[in-house]
Amino acid sequence: MEADKNGCVVEDGTLISYRGDRRDLIISEGIKVIPESVIVSHYLTPIRSIHLPESLKSFGISKRIIREEGNRIEVNLPEGYLKTQERLPSNTLLLLQTCWVEEATLKDYAAICLFQSNASLVEYCKEQLEPAEEVISCFTELLEADMKENCIVKAAEYALENCEDISIEAASKLLELCVQKKAKKAAALMEVVIRQKQEKQAEKNAPAAVVYTEENESLLDEAVKRNHGVPELFSKVKDKNGNPASELLVKRAVVPYLMQYTGMPKSTAAYKTDSLFVRLDEEADKAAAFLDLESLQAILPEMLSWGQGWTLPYLRYASPEQIKEMIRKMEAWEDWKQYKNEGRKNIILARTGLLLNDTVEVIGKIAQDKNLGKYARMRGIDEMAVIDTMFYVGPSKGQFLESDGTKSYCFPNETYRAVFEEDLKLALYDVQTGEKNPGFWPKYEESNADGNGFGARVSYGMLKEHMEKIASDRILLLKDAFLLRKTREAKGWLLSYTQNPVLRTIAGQIVWNQGKDTFLLTREGFCDCNGKEYTMNPDIPVGVASPDEMKWEDVKAWQRLLQEKKISQPFHQI
Repeated sequence: MEADKNGCVVEDGTLISYRGDRRDLIISEGIKVIPESVIVSHYLTPIRSIHLPESLKSFGISKRIIREEGNRIEVNLPEGYLKTQERLPSNTLLLLQTCWVEEATLKDYAAICLFQSNASLVEYCKEQLEPAEEVISCFTELLEADMKENCIVKAAEYALENCEDISIEAASKLLELCVQKKAKKAAALMEVVIRQKQEKQAEKNAPAAVVYTEENESLLDEAVKRNHGVPELFSKVKDKNGNPASELLVKRAVVPYLMQYTGMPKSTAAYKTDSLFVRLDEEADKAAAFLDLESLQAILPEMLSWGQGWTLPYLRYASPEQIKEMIRKMEAWEDWKQYKNEGRKNIILARTGLLLNDTVEVIGKIAQDKNLGKYARMRGIDEMAVIDTMFYVGPSKGQFLESDGTKSYCFPNETYRAVFEEDLKLALYDVQTGEKNPGFWPKYEESNADGNGFGARVSYGMLKEHMEKIASDRILLLKDAFLLRKTREAKGWLLSYTQNPVLRTIAGQIVWNQGKDTFLLTREGFCDCNGKEYTMNPDIPVGVASPDEMKWEDVKAWQRLLQEKKISQPFHQI
């Protein structure tokens, strides 16, 4: 076969051989494929440049050449080469990192992220996707042609991940395209993006907290009226002292959460994970602190009957039993035949309200819905602190240790007490005799002693296994933190290790650090290596202290103090 004027031998759009200039290669227009074996380099005639045609679909050049000479070779990037939906050659990543590092545009990177499946290539291109506003514009333009739905979903997922950095206008254009292409999943995601943007904007424009005085009580009254509330019900609530609470105080506690309800989303396609924007209202919670919680919870069911918006204050103050009942309803609403789209809306609203609740019962559902991160951020803590609240609860409902790390089993004539002790084991004591770990249980052992229908022996055995596993797992976690110098935010650490009786016992056997300061958690509070009171800094992360980072005299002081207090550490630290 004869070569063309540039020295290219072509067959059916494929470059078969190149016989032109070996230093400055010119690939003829019309060629679509360049096999890897065609372009070769020799040390006597190193390649200086390669001119590629706009018709090119697949550029085959050995990875060896790219690695060895890529930074010295000038290679143009054909306009549409990287924007293809066809699979790009495996050398593309190396080309982007060398020859095309200055050639590739944001639109090229965006196209690769949408259309390609090579994990390393896509990951590299994702790192180049900024600013987000321009990326969304690129996505929208690229997706104008006929595209597979999964490509459109990728764009919507990026928009959701970078919601704060894109405008409502850009998001709306992408949503319009999703609707046009009938990409239902992508459209649902974009509706979430736009709703979050709108809610953030509303939050930004509103005052941080409204102090409801008698002068602006009308705001509360209007909200109650607009949502079909019956204010007379509020008069049934008592204050902390057992006296009738003022209606204004009850409204200050309840209505701000009602006012956060802005309606339901148009689409429920993402009902399994979707939730509305809500926040904890400091002023409302201050008002609620003056109320008798049980009397407030007593009126909640009737409030719930007034309309959807009342779900938010209901779930903010709901009791454990009310939370369990709501979770049961959410499970029932999954039945499409019976509840249709209304059931899915109810699920989204309930999931939102659960984010406001502080009871242990809600944590499992929050974790199931993969909302722990959002739940933690609302409270200014880390996910670990949220998870640690679950450790109060044993393997069955109603089984837990009290805040002092004990649990009592009461019978007509005998009482036994389970105690989580310094050796990180659960022990049982006969309260009457003081005997530890008695070898028998009373004849009433199959009674409903734990409030859950379990026999006492079974209940205790389950509790012991659960609590000791918690301790064992946490020690492994802390040992890992010790070796890798991991830290936690002080607020989350305090919640985990001062509120949870099991973790508190473990924490009392470990020396902790905040920066260069070290401390120990005792029954009296915090102390330093000399036994003097230590004040924690809420702004400095907490870690497991390493002797390698301490002064030698501090290490010796800690050794003496641990010996004096007869503290046996769960792993070799000091």
